[in-house]
Amino acid sequence: MREDLLTLKDVMSRLKLSRATIYRLIEQGELKPFKIGQSLRFEEQDLAAFIARKKEPPGPKSPD
Repeated sequence: MREDLLTLKDVMSRLKLSRATIYRLIEQGELKPFKIGQSLRFEEQDLAAFIARKKEPPGPKSPD
């Protein structure tokens, strides 16, 4: 297997999140896996981009 492809378990371990949370992130479009047969795979660079987006400080809040 290519080293830059991650399984669901790899992603769960790296992010320290549950399977349900990973699936929720997929549904929200935050993570973009693809299928090989019946198995989900994630590209290393997509996971790195997700982490980088989460590290960015939030934008200014709009006045209420």
